[in-house]
Amino acid sequence: MISGDVIWPAQFAANGWIVDLSDRFGNRGDFLEGTIQSNTYEGAIYGVPWFTDAGMLYYRADLLEEAGVEPPTTWD
Repeated sequence: MISGDVIWPAQFAANGWIVDLSDRFGNRGDFLEGTIQSNTYEGAIYGVPWFTDAGMLYYRADLLEEAGVEPPTTWD
């Protein structure tokens, strides 16, 4: 097992340094799509997302109020 950043799976897979996990990793729907894509190389998955550094969306109510802007109520 290795722990690495999202920049490495494709390079490691291309060099044959890690194995295809596609047949061992069936619950991909439980993960963010971006984390699955970053572990995929030539249609096969070479890593299982362990954690993500995905940020949170937040706002300062005082600055929005000062600008006369309502905070969003949906992701769109």
